[in-house]
Amino acid sequence: MLRPAGCEVTKIRPAMPEGVKTRSPLIRSISSKDLRRKGGRRNGYLSPENSSNKDANDSSSEAEEHLLQDLDNILYKKLHLGETSPNGGSVRGSPISSSPPNTHDHSDDDQENNALDQDAEEEAENEDFANVDEIDGPISPSSSSGSLKDLAKANVNKGTDQTLNNDIDYNLPVDKEFQNQLNKRAEEIEKDGSIFQSSRTTLEWSIQDFYSLYDELPDWFCSVDYNMLGDAKRCFEKSFSPTRFTVEHSYAASVLEQLTSDLQNCNNEASCTLSLAYICMGTFGNKKSLIEHIKAIKNNNFLLVPHLSVLLKSFKKFASHCREGKSHLKHYTNLFFNCSTILFFLVNVLVESKAKGQCVTETEAAIEEIYREEILEFVVKYIEYWRWNSRLSMRIRIVIILFHRLLLLQFGDMQYFEEVKEYVHKKHNIKKRENGPGALAISPLDYQAFREDVTSRFPTFVPPESDIPASFDNSNSLSQFLEIPRPKSKSTLNSNLSAPECHIATPVPSPCSSPTSQMRGSKSRKSFQTNLAYPSLYPCDDTDGSDPLSSRIRAPGCGEGETQIPFSVLEATDILHKNVEIKLSTRQLWHERELFMKQERGWGSTHESPSEFLYHYNNENNGEARTMVRIEEFYKKCLPSLSSIAYVLLQTMESNLNNRTYVRDDTKDESSGLQTAPQLEIIRSKEIVLKSSCSSLYLLMKWLKLSHILKFEQFCVILHDYKLIGIVTSLLNTYTDKYQERVFGNVLQPTHSFWKACSSYNADSYDISTNKTVLSHENLDLRFLNTVVYLLRLLSKVTGCKTQRLKELPLAIGTLLKTFYQIFNLDIYQPILKITQELTPFKNKKWKSEHMDLISGVYLYRRLKLSDNWVTGKDITGELNDACGQEIALRALLQFYNFLHYKPSIEHLGYHDKSDFSFFSKEAEILTSVH
Repeated sequence: MLRPAGCEVTKIRPAMPEGVKTRSPLIRSISSKDLRRKGGRRNGYLSPENSSNKDANDSSSEAEEHLLQDLDNILYKKLHLGETSPNGGSVRGSPISSSPPNTHDHSDDDQENNALDQDAEEEAENEDFANVDEIDGPISPSSSSGSLKDLAKANVNKGTDQTLNNDIDYNLPVDKEFQNQLNKRAEEIEKDGSIFQSSRTTLEWSIQDFYSLYDELPDWFCSVDYNMLGDAKRCFEKSFSPTRFTVEHSYAASVLEQLTSDLQNCNNEASCTLSLAYICMGTFGNKKSLIEHIKAIKNNNFLLVPHLSVLLKSFKKFASHCREGKSHLKHYTNLFFNCSTILFFLVNVLVESKAKGQCVTETEAAIEEIYREEILEFVVKYIEYWRWNSRLSMRIRIVIILFHRLLLLQFGDMQYFEEVKEYVHKKHNIKKRENGPGALAISPLDYQAFREDVTSRFPTFVPPESDIPASFDNSNSLSQFLEIPRPKSKSTLNSNLSAPECHIATPVPSPCSSPTSQMRGSKSRKSFQTNLAYPSLYPCDDTDGSDPLSSRIRAPGCGEGETQIPFSVLEATDILHKNVEIKLSTRQLWHERELFMKQERGWGSTHESPSEFLYHYNNENNGEARTMVRIEEFYKKCLPSLSSIAYVLLQTMESNLNNRTYVRDDTKDESSGLQTAPQLEIIRSKEIVLKSSCSSLYLLMKWLKLSHILKFEQFCVILHDYKLIGIVTSLLNTYTDKYQERVFGNVLQPTHSFWKACSSYNADSYDISTNKTVLSHENLDLRFLNTVVYLLRLLSKVTGCKTQRLKELPLAIGTLLKTFYQIFNLDIYQPILKITQELTPFKNKKWKSEHMDLISGVYLYRRLKLSDNWVTGKDITGELNDACGQEIALRALLQFYNFLHYKPSIEHLGYHDKSDFSFFSKEAEILTSVH
């Protein structure tokens, strides 16, 4: 109950006719007169009991009267407790006198009235409040009581009235400036009604694997590489005419035919590669604008597609010399860079044309040619060799960048990934679920847990069967840890509860006794939870189904004999069963798990593998099927090298931990800018490789998962073993400092540019800033944004649904994620919220309260399950106890899968099949090892 200080609520007797001596029913209310009577000297109020003379200090009494009148207005007018009379009367007809409460002339009636008032006061002190809603609650504005602005003005007027007495001031002083601010804020609230405004900055940006040629091509060059531009221009113009090459198509075809023929016959390879590089770079010597330059790059590279086979063979030859050669390394290094530049520009043009659906025939022909030459596998083996025998001549930086672009071309970006995913799901009869609030689903594992819970509570009820395949004595298999249904009836929290006190056969349960005391540390907690491991003790009121409601309410699929089951349980069972979602990855895992369990028990040959579950796509001739075939061949040939690829890319990512960020405001003078130029160039090169590395890892993850879930798990295990969690969290921690400045491009960058360097070789040098049509996201650091999102996605993919790996996350991961949560963008939010959703159940209440904005974001922006209890409903103890077993079982299944389907590749890693050995051979081997 809220009450003004020094005030009590008294019972006011209504005005009685003269001569009436009986007591009328007392009405509980408040008036300023009663406040004065009960107040005494509290809080500065002057009462007659403490006054010795009624004429003393009249001015003080007058000021007091104004104060009490204002307080009466606030209590009644602003709270709508009643209409005040024009002369200051109180609510419900209770009179309020404007004269001082004490007089020396008392009549008999007045004496009796005072006695009745005294009795009412005594009763009010001994009784509780009857009308608590009269003064309970805050003072809130409304249409009838005035706005906040009127209330502020009333407070000012009250303070003005109180200035009549200079000795007593009951209000804080309000200056004019502060009052103007109050009035302005009150007008804003009245105008739109929005009090709380988001403090997060909104970022209008969407992540893309490939933005445009303008954004992607400059990543290839460092400042020292621009010397090649002039050499390429001179070599081409020395033998050919740039103008004719641009205008005459037949002349351009003859030039390319001559250059590729000389390159194939090893005639003047340096001049040929430089001239071809100049053509790929758009013959920039005679271009008048940036748009014209980019258009020439596209046209010239498509002219090279028929000669792609010669270029690829030359690329492999020069790379092999740089990798294994011992003489003329500088010469071959230059040839390798020139040929890599040609291939890089060609691949980028093909990637953009594939994304836009342009020149489909030429693009598909180029992709098939690169696939036949096995360039992607060659680059993987090249990087693997560099891990063990690193050489400067191998130029690993440009190889990693080229590897990323080849992945985009051979497999595709995330937009094309969705198209292939739809085709694969349609081929294997995977039902597509629509996105939206009503499209929630539940996994087969969660439905199985629900079935066990319902069966334990209602033993006579048989829910619809789940789609989980029959397990072959699951408790004795190592694969039991892969998928564990966790019903609430078997959770650790439920097992701590006591059994019901009344017997199962009791027709009517006894009243509940005191709750069970559970000792938690030094405090005891009372638990009223029901033990879900026991059947429900409360019978149904309508056992025969004769109730009218039972005849009208029928759950689908329920007969007359099941009316004793609550309708809510029947309805929930039906809803969950209809919305069970079986993903493609789940089917793949179930099949391999079944084969694994057969091998454990010696049932049949482990080499028997139905072709329909291997997910081959060789029989179909479309773009999506060919993409899946390329992924399958890549995994088969590069499985032994995946470990080296992961190691090298993670090491290049880790090399960025010591990068320093220079904000523009810190280096305003030219001298400091010149001093930081070398450091900025080194940092730029390392960040470009970092972006290519994390993008390549994520692309491999997504495409391998679409091919088969165990391919994806194999790659995730490799990344986890090479400490991806520690490297990614360390990198993200370095980005927390000056995060927003980096996002919006307020940090120093090198001033050179590929486009600026090309325009400098033109007689009519064009200005890049005037070509606004090709500039995209000019105020954002696209490289940094892509890097941050891919790092967060890698972290969420490796730790997803793996409790053992979640335990390796640093304790301050929540604070780290909140830093990147400051800028509103859904592409940045999704991996952050996914990690939060995985991590929250294992944290205490303090952590959850400190990170409530992240938890709320999961509900706002993540697609939840139909039955989702991820915040507090998980069996934490069971999850932690089974975490290590889950990791071991997964690795055992991965070893079985790879050895069964990719035996030649796995034997390269040291695995051999000993199943054909006889008993005597095994015994001899054991004896040999002992002796």
